[in-house]
Order: sequence, then structure tokens, then C-alpha cells
Amino acid sequence: MHALPTFSAWLRQLRVERGLTQAQLAAAAGCSVSLIRKYETDTRRPTRAIALRLSAALQLSDAEQAQLVRMALNGAVPTPAPPPITIHPGWIPAPPTALVGREQALARLVETLLQAPGRLVTLVGPPGVGKSRLALACASAVAGHFPDGVWFVELAALSAAHELPVTIAHRLELAHGDDTGALTSALQRRHLLLVLDNFEHLLAAAPTVARLLREVPKLTVLATSRVPLRIRAEQCVKVEPLGLPRSATLAAVAAAPAAQLFCERAAAIVPGFQLSTANAASIAGLCHRLDGLPLAIELVAANSDRFGPAALLEQISQRMSDLESRLADLPSHQQTLPTTIAWSTQLLPPAARLSFSRLGIFAGSFDATLAAKLGVEHLDLLVEHQLVQQRPDGRYRLLETLRAYAAACLASDPAAAEVHAAFAQSLAELAEAYGRQLNTPRHTEALTALNEQLPDLRNALSWSLAHDGGFIAARITVALRFYWLNAGAIQEGRRVERFLREGNGTALPPALLAKTYLTLGYLASQQIDSVCIDLLEQGVTLAHQHALAAEIAPARYLQAILARYPGNLVRCRTLLTEAIASARAQGDDYYLAAALNELGTAYSENSEPRMALTYFAEALKVAARLERAPIVRRYESDHAAALADLGDTHQARRTFERICQEEHANDHSALWETQLRLARLDMEAGALERAGKLLKAAAAAVATMGIDYGQIMVLRRQGQLALLCADETGARVLLHTAYDRAVRSMFLEEIAAALIGLARADCTIDAQQSARRCGAFEGLRGRFPLRVDPVTASMHRHVRSTLTAREAEVADAAAQVVTERIRQIAFPDNYTARAAFQLDRVLATALRVQPLKSR
Repeated sequence: MHALPTFSAWLRQLRVERGLTQAQLAAAAGCSVSLIRKYETDTRRPTRAIALRLSAALQLSDAEQAQLVRMALNGAVPTPAPPPITIHPGWIPAPPTALVGREQALARLVETLLQAPGRLVTLVGPPGVGKSRLALACASAVAGHFPDGVWFVELAALSAAHELPVTIAHRLELAHGDDTGALTSALQRRHLLLVLDNFEHLLAAAPTVARLLREVPKLTVLATSRVPLRIRAEQCVKVEPLGLPRSATLAAVAAAPAAQLFCERAAAIVPGFQLSTANAASIAGLCHRLDGLPLAIELVAANSDRFGPAALLEQISQRMSDLESRLADLPSHQQTLPTTIAWSTQLLPPAARLSFSRLGIFAGSFDATLAAKLGVEHLDLLVEHQLVQQRPDGRYRLLETLRAYAAACLASDPAAAEVHAAFAQSLAELAEAYGRQLNTPRHTEALTALNEQLPDLRNALSWSLAHDGGFIAARITVALRFYWLNAGAIQEGRRVERFLREGNGTALPPALLAKTYLTLGYLASQQIDSVCIDLLEQGVTLAHQHALAAEIAPARYLQAILARYPGNLVRCRTLLTEAIASARAQGDDYYLAAALNELGTAYSENSEPRMALTYFAEALKVAARLERAPIVRRYESDHAAALADLGDTHQARRTFERICQEEHANDHSALWETQLRLARLDMEAGALERAGKLLKAAAAAVATMGIDYGQIMVLRRQGQLALLCADETGARVLLHTAYDRAVRSMFLEEIAAALIGLARADCTIDAQQSARRCGAFEGLRGRFPLRVDPVTASMHRHVRSTLTAREAEVADAAAQVVTERIRQIAFPDNYTARAAFQLDRVLATALRVQPLKSR
């Protein structure tokens, strides 16, 4: 009788056989990783309940489960002698660490290798992706299928093709085999597997492998290489990076193979290291930063005794190549990431090495045309060598580890300055080309292209502000005036603003400088930043000084946007009338349509929907000539909103629903407001569930775009919806947020709606405060020609109906405070108006009025 190994040894054996890491087994069994470690080191024995959970996690048979439980409780038990173990010849280096995250890939590789008709399988992939480690695991897994052994042959140290036969012969301890003929004769009758590791620099020896396969009928070859061997018998298997966390939640990080590898390697360096809520986000960031490359992850994790995950993330973000490997048992060419990549790039011809270094300038994906402008050649060769990835859409990218190395090489290139200048110039040309398409039928294509190029646009802006006086930065800023908003990248669009404020930009051509100021003013206005007033004024002054007639219409149009608030219709109309006349004189249909639509919006916000319809209709006619679908959608949505204000909700709904159903995946500008308007109609009709979905979609869009006023509008509607759903607590949170933000921006319509919503929420818990809010709402309505939609009006009627006589007096007093303290209501812009009557103080006073008897 023979005794089984201890419980710890058997548990470890079962786990490894099933391809599970300690972390995976712990997760499946519902216990901690540290507990699994204790079970596998005989420092602790599981209870019966945990033993059963381990059995289920390991998917044991009934007999195996019973044995596991017995061993857990009693230690090793006598069993019949196992069958004799067959010792297979061969040489497979013992892996220093367990294979993590490759269970499925390993299973597929084993199946492919054993069934490969040509008996040659090549693992291809970029440096550091784990080809060698996967090959090693496969070699161990299939050892029993090759009676004459599995032989792992390392080729990294070889420098010439003729060295391959003798190296194989030496590994197999053959007396003869110093040339291909002798090696073939020695292997003639053998049934074995050769694992040829790191073949990419010996492609000239591929015919040797072909001859061996042809003349040794029971030989199978598993090769690892960055590039295929190009042999007819070859079957390639691409090794992908490890799976990344889909989010930073603890569960998502625990399930990601890349994170599992990091945690296992870190635990080997720092005993007791565990994934936790505190470090999950940093570990997820590390995995993404390292592209899921096993070598990169291992090299970084090896520093876990010096840095925690957060510090490691900061370190590699600052300089990917600064961390030195502390894994002394790796081959010399893998001691550090730079060394690994350097070893790989030395295999390229000089021109291809130069091209690779120049690709380090790209922060995102790129196409062949843009790369060629930088003198990049041999893209196909770089792809073949796995140094560059080609996507299915034809664009290219570098893994971050490779990009960081290429960028470091570029920095030492004597022509680096010229490359950066050409790069910035190319990005400006690209921005101008796609910028012209943003409001054309090709807008989706333009947005997609610009989104792909955004990281490089950022870099071009930075380079320009530091090296060329901001010329390229200004060109890109102006060209993408409407992109920054749609992409949620307003801050990127405003980067040149500080540069100009510091007195720079004096060398910019006057026309470009004027357009830059106008663009910056527009972007600042979208973030409710008062600096927009000065920026626009500087743009207008320059336009007049240099007779830039084409800029007058856009300048007045933008100034009208800032003057547009209820009660300021005269000023707004004056500016837009000039903009309309200028646009007609210039034949500028774009700004003619924009100014007409803006005038319609001004009438609408001043509660004159019939006049608004007239201008909306004319704007649509002009926009139709432009054939620019995004503009037409926005104007159609505005026109339909005016119809809804006039009571034609049926026609308005049809328009809103059509816009929501049209194909415009990247056109947030029209969609979010249409969703908001359709949600209002749904709320009026009682379709609250659909209204909630629409508001959620609109909220996501405005958050992405960074539109402050849009976020206020969505918050107010969400608060009203919460009230309709009887969620008064949630409504207060939403409406308070909307109110506070609306007061800061003097968004009068939203202030009033939020006030009456809060009054509605307070009816049952604070009647006095409800009355004050109701009165403040009425005071604003009495002072400004506010547009009030049916949902808001209904809430006002409800609040008024609940007030007692005394509470009604409080409401009236609050209303009187507002009307008395706001005297002048027309100003050049709403920022000046805000400063003049300090609405926040007026409303605060109104919301503190006391009942008559206590005053």
C-alpha cells in the first residue's frame, strides 16, 4: 500500500491540473487567497464545510469529493497503489512561476498542436506578450504524447542560421548533428516535439526546419517568434495580451487575468499582498497602462516591495522605461522592458529601426498616410515583427510599452525637432480638413477620425505652445471650434487661452488671432465662464480693425448667445439683426442659419413662441441649402419645441422621436436636447419610465460634452421626474443641485422651475418654506417673461392649492421681495446682469421672509 501525499499537496495538484490560480480557487470557493495558501502549505486544515466548497470549486467527482473531505479532516489516507509513472525523456526548463490567465489559450494551443496537419505551430506576438511562457506550459502539457520527449531549445543567443542544427543536436545530446543532414539522420525514427523559442532573428534558418519536418515524419515543432517562419506546413497562433479589467470595481479586477498575474507576482514579492477595495483601481490602471503584457506586468510587479500599486502606477505613468527589472533569472534580453524591445528592434534593418522610433511620436492610432509624412517606411515589416499592431479598420497603433521605448529613441534622434514640426503641421492640416466636414453629411466620419486623433492633437497643441509661438495651436483650436464641444474636450480647446493671456501670440496673423479669440469666447461661454465676454470683445475688435468682414456675423452671433436671457430680447435682437445682415452680405449660409435660429430661440425664451416659429422656419430653409444633417436636426428640434409650447405636442413628438431614431452616433449636440424635450412630453403624458430612460441618456451626453447649462436642465427634469414618481427625497437632492448651479449662472427659467419643484417637495414637511419658494417663483415670473412648461405649471398650481391663508401671505411677501429688488432687467449680457441685481442675494432674502405676525 502506498500513501497519498498530504492534503496540501493533493489540493495543490488538483488546482494546477484544472488550470486555476490560488486567487481563482479562492473566489470560486468563497474564501480568501491567504486561506488557500495556508491549506497548500499545511499550516491550516479546512473545515468540512470549506472542504465541500473546495470540492465544488474544483468540480470533483463524488468519489474525489469524499476523499478530499476525508483528507482534509484526517490527513493522508491509505489507498491502492497508483499506476506506475512513465518518465518521458526530453528537456523542459522548470517554469519559475505558475501560468496565469492563459487557461483557455493553453487548451486551444494543445489541441491545435496535437492536430496540426503540417506538424508546425508558431506562436506569434509582440515582445513581452508571453509566447515563451505559453510554449513552455504547452510543452509540459503534451509531454505524454511524444515517446521520445519534448525538447525546449532556446535560440536567443544564436546569431546565425547555420547555428540552429548544432544547437538542437546539443540540446538532444546527440553525438552527431552539427549540420542539417546529420541532424535529420539522428532524428529519423524519433517521435518527439521540438520547441524552438525566439526564432524571429533566425528566419534564414526556416528552410532547416522545413527539411526536418519533411524528413522526420514523427517530428512536431512548436516555435515562438514575432513573425511567421513562412513555411507551407506552418500554422500560426497569435498570442494576445492578457485580459484587462473592464472596470475598477473589485469584482472586475479580480476576474481579469492581467490583474491576477500582477497580484500573484506581487504576493511572491510581498507576502500577504492581496487585491482589495483600496488598491483595485490602481491595479486596474497598471494593467491598462501596461497593455496586459505579461512581461511588462511581471517587471513592474517585481518592484512591489518598494512601491505599492498606486505608487507604481504613478512611476510608470511618468516614465514607462525607468523601472528596472529585478528578475535575475530572466535572459539578458528580457532584464528590462527597454532591453527586451531593444533586442527586438536590433533585428530590423536601419531604416525600419528609424521608422519605429518615429512612430513613438504618436500617442494614439494612426494611418499610413500620416505616418509617411514623418518619413516612416516599412510599416508592413514592423507589423510582421509584432512591433506595430494593425487593426481591422486598417489603422495602426503601438502597444504602450513599445511606444514609450520608441519615443525615447526618437528623443535621441538628431532629426527629432524636424519630426515634431512635421507632426504638428500634419495634425493642423488634418484638423482643418476634418473641421470643415463637421457640419456636413460626412460629420460622423469626421468625428470618428478626430476622436481617434485626439491624443495626437493634444500633443500637437503642446508642441506648438512651446516651440512655434502658438501658430499650429491656434490653427487647430479654430479649425475644431465645434469639435471640442461635441467631444467633451472643451478644456483642450481652451489651452491656447492662457498662452494668449500671458502676452504671447503677438506673431499670429491678425485674422487667425481674431478667429482664435472668437473660438475661445465661444468655448468659455459653454462653460458659463465670464471671461468669454472679454475674449469675444477682443475678437470683434480685431475683426473690425483688420476689415475681417467674414468674422462679424459669427462674432455678433456669439455675443447674442451671451445676451440671451428672458427680458433682454431687445439687446439680443439688435446683435442678431447685425449678424443676419452681415451673413447675407457675405453669402455665409452657415451663420445666417445660426443667427436666424438663435433669434427664434430668443423669442421662445421670452415666451413668444409664434414669433419664434417664424425664425426657426427660415433657419431650417437656409440650413437645408447647407446639406448639413447635424445643423438641420438641431433646428428641427428647436422648431418642434416651439410647436410644443403652442400646444401642438403631437407634431412635436413626431419630430423628436424621428430625431432620436436617426443615425447620429456621434452627434450629441442635437440628440441630448431632443431627448430632454421628448422626456418632458412623456412626463406630461404619464410615461414616466420612458422619460427616465431619455433623461439618463441626455445626462450621459451632456456629461461627456461638458455642457454646464445642459447639466442644469437635465438635473431639473430629473428632479421633477422624481417628484412625479413620489421620490421626494431624491427630488430634493436633484433640484437643490440644479437650483444652486442655475443661480450661479443666472439661468432664470431653470431657477424658477427648480424653486417650484422644491416647493412641491416641501409641501408636506415645511409649508412655510414651500410658500417662500412658491413666492420666489412667482416673483421671477412677474419680473421676467419666463417660459413655463406644463409640468412646471402643474406643480405651481398644486403648491398654491395647498397654501393656507397665512402661508399665501408668506408667498406673496417673498414674491414682492423679488419684484422690488430687481429693477433693471436689460443688460449687454447676462454676466453684467448677474452682477447688477445679484440674484443669489435677492432669492436668499425672499426665502427668509417671515409670516406677518412675527415680523
